[in-house]
Amino acid sequence: MQTSDFILRRGKCAECQDCRNHLECENIYGECGEVCGIVDGVQATYESMCALKTATGCDDDYIAKNLTLFGPCRQIRQCPQLCKNRTYDPVCGDNHVTYWNDCEQRAADQCFEDGEVGFYCHGACISDTCNVCDDVCAPVCGLDNITYANECAATRCGTDGRRTVVKHPGYCLPRCDAQPENEVCTVSGNLYRNDCYPIAYGEELCPTTSNPVCGIDGRDYLNSCEANCRAGGVLHNGVCEGIAEHCPRTLDPVCGTDGKTYQNTCFMEFFGATESFKGLCSNCSTICGTLATPNAWDPPGQVCAEDNISYPTACFPEKCFGNLPHTPGACN
Repeated sequence: MQTSDFILRRGKCAECQDCRNHLECENIYGECGEVCGIVDGVQATYESMCALKTATGCDDDYIAKNLTLFGPCRQIRQCPQLCKNRTYDPVCGDNHVTYWNDCEQRAADQCFEDGEVGFYCHGACISDTCNVCDDVCAPVCGLDNITYANECAATRCGTDGRRTVVKHPGYCLPRCDAQPENEVCTVSGNLYRNDCYPIAYGEELCPTTSNPVCGIDGRDYLNSCEANCRAGGVLHNGVCEGIAEHCPRTLDPVCGTDGKTYQNTCFMEFFGATESFKGLCSNCSTICGTLATPNAWDPPGQVCAEDNISYPTACFPEKCFGNLPHTPGACN
C-alpha cells in the first residue's frame, strides 16, 4: 500500500530528523540531492538539504546561514592565503561556475585547476542556484545582505528558500550600509540610502539645480531627475497647482484609520493614510449627514471647494475636509 508523508507539527529536531528530500525541495528552486554547506566554519558536501539541516542542529535559518551551493562542494587545492577567512560574497565566473568570493574567482586555477577565469557577474550563477530565472546579469542586494544575479533570483530563490526583498539595485556594499542614511537619487533613476552606493557603482547623482516639476504622485520635486527617481515620472513642469493634483476630482469618500475622511482613495494615499472603510467617517456624517441626504438645517445647494470637487452642501468641505475654501455652485 502506498503511503504519503505529512508534517504532523512544526518544531525543530523532530521535523528535521524525519524530513525527506522531496519535502525539503518543494520550496527551493534548485536541484534535489547533494548540497555544499558550511557548518562551524568547515565547508563540506551533504547528501541532502535534510542532512545539512541536521548538521546545523536543526537551525530554522540553515538555508540563509549554511547553504553555499546546490550540488557537491568543489575541492580546493591551495588557494592564496589572502582568500582564507573571506566572507561569503558569491560571484559567477565567465565559465558559469560560482565562487565563494571574487578572490577565489581570480585565483580559480590555483584553487580549483579551473584555468584562467574571468568575472561574469556579482551573485551566484543562475545555473547553480536558481534554474527558474533567466541568466541575466543585473545584480541586486537582498534584504538578507546577499548579492543576487538579478531581481528574479532574489525574489524567487532567496536565502529563505522562497523569496528575498530587494534592498537596492547593485551588489551589496557592507561599508555603505554602515554609513548614516541620507537618501539620494541618480540620473539612472535609482534611489539609494546614502551617496556611498552610487559612488561605488559609478552612477551620477541627480543635479541640485532647481527647476521645479510636479511628479505623477502629485508632489513637488526639485527637478525632473528627482521626480523620475522618487515618483516614477513628471506630471508637468512647474509646481503642482492643486491639492493632490494627480487625483481624480470625484467625491467617493473613504474613512482612514486616522479617523479622517478623504475625498477618494487617491487622496487618502497621497496623504499617507490607510483605509478603514469606504464612506464618511462617523465624526463627519454625524455633523453633516450623508452625501445622499445632507442635514436639512444646513444651507442648501452645492458648493465647489478649493480641491475642485463639488460637495452637496458647504458643511462637508468645512467640517469634514479641513475647512476647505469654497464658492457657491458645482465645479465646472
